Amino acid sequence: WVSPLSSSLLSFAADRLASKRGPVARLHVFSACIVWVTVVFSLQAVRWPGMSKFSVLLICRVLIDSARPSCCSMMDAITVQSLADRKRYGEERLYGAYSWAVVGVALGAIMDKFGPRAMH
Repeated sequence: WVSPLSSSLLSFAADRLASKRGPVARLHVFSACIVWVTVVFSLQAVRWPGMSKFSVLLICRVLIDSARPSCCSMMDAITVQSLADRKRYGEERLYGAYSWAVVGVALGAIMDKFGPRAMH
């Protein structure tokens, strides 16, 4: 229930700011979402007195999932807005999918070679 509400509010705020301050405002909101997700993700490593690891993980996941869907929507909006020919949006998505697959395979090979310490 958190994601649809927060996603709608963040997208509304990004659109309002973009109409008042120009397209770069969406990038500012997107950056704020990324910073939020990074900070909350990092809080999982902090030891909170009186709270179980599960409770900390649950709270952090809810907070992370409050911003993550908005990041994807805003990234798509920024991409479409920056394209000279908007009909080529599908090609941009295709290149993104290829990149995701190549990086996934490369990271898998790195983890096979170096083990779990490669993640840190």
